[in-house]
Amino acid sequence: MEGLLAEESPLARLACVMVGLPARGKTYTARKITRYLTWLGHRSRIFNVGNYRREAVGAEKKADFFDPQNIEFSTQRAAVAENALNDMLEWLCKGSPHQVTSAALNSPSLGTPLGAGLAPYRQMSVAGAGVGGPSRIALYDATNSTKERRQFIYDRCCEANIKVFFVENICDDDNLIMHNIKEVKLTSPDYVGWETQDAINDFIKRIEHYAKSYESISADEFGGAISFVKIFNIGKQVIAISFYISRHGESMYNLEGKIGGNSNLSPQGISFAQKLQGVIETIQTASFLNYPKLQWKQLDELSSGSCDGLTYEEIEQRYPEDFMERDLDKFNYRYRGGESYRDLVHRLEPVILELERHKEEDPIYIIGHQAVVRAIYAYFHGISHEELPYIKIPLHTIIKLTPKAYHCLEERIVVDVPAVDTFRPKHH
Repeated sequence: MEGLLAEESPLARLACVMVGLPARGKTYTARKITRYLTWLGHRSRIFNVGNYRREAVGAEKKADFFDPQNIEFSTQRAAVAENALNDMLEWLCKGSPHQVTSAALNSPSLGTPLGAGLAPYRQMSVAGAGVGGPSRIALYDATNSTKERRQFIYDRCCEANIKVFFVENICDDDNLIMHNIKEVKLTSPDYVGWETQDAINDFIKRIEHYAKSYESISADEFGGAISFVKIFNIGKQVIAISFYISRHGESMYNLEGKIGGNSNLSPQGISFAQKLQGVIETIQTASFLNYPKLQWKQLDELSSGSCDGLTYEEIEQRYPEDFMERDLDKFNYRYRGGESYRDLVHRLEPVILELERHKEEDPIYIIGHQAVVRAIYAYFHGISHEELPYIKIPLHTIIKLTPKAYHCLEERIVVDVPAVDTFRPKHH
């Protein structure tokens, strides 16, 4: 089927190696990259050395554990980092999940209150262990703060015939660094049960240890062969921006059980449209309504081709093989003369990039068809391709999404207008 290759033979293999002192946004950047790549259908996974360390030697290690002058601790940390590197190379070359340790496949649940018990590890889906595309991209998430360390990683990757790209996060804004420490580091498993100020002091000392030997990337590394990018003060311009998404008002096709098309609104759909202004005024100020209204071709509904205007019962009668194939793999199934969900995701890429670039405080409200809203919703929540076509998006419901560093907040506002339920559960 289009877009699917054997698990053992990716067309492209890339190691994206993070570089930077602690609390500079490396993991934030890695997760952003991974979520985006996996949403597009590429196999992507984060290998976080911090998770390997916690698994190997325990979470509660004081700052002295990170002192480069302590030979014993430095040896332990080097061994942990090499274990993560070995797993990454194994995954890139062979794609054998059973040979990769759990530290790569899981991430600690973030947001644990300081002093609370250790949050359970959760299995990562799109944001950490996605499958389904021709390329395989691994993100090696660690400080990798010396030229010697980067040379070692580069040599190992070259031996395995894997391309390497380095991403260095640099931050010289003390307020931003402190914000990162308080928002992310203090809620990690490393500081469970610590008093807030004691944890801050310890982490600052950890940063100072790394800074002793830190070497920023230079263009002459690897004999000038290094490929890299430097990101400065990531998050400095980021504010809490919310997006609003909803389906159109109920249509006549919705009532008749038909798919596709741009059908007229039903009486209930018209009522929803009329009430929408009042709902938005309640959510925001009235000034929210004074924004440019755009019609974007990329937001068109998934094309159902020759099945446009048919009910599912009619499709099953006319195209029984297609109907069965769609139930078996709804994400990759392409309608005759139409599109698949995979096609739709790639069509929506410019929309996602525009949303990621949006830095103004004025929110964006996207009104689209069911498949379009599903795809956008899946991106921000990191939902797998397998589950994406089965996300329940009710009519006459506005969904407010507020992306955060490691998760996405959601609020649903139900408009008091009845509507038909168009949801079709997954076939078993």
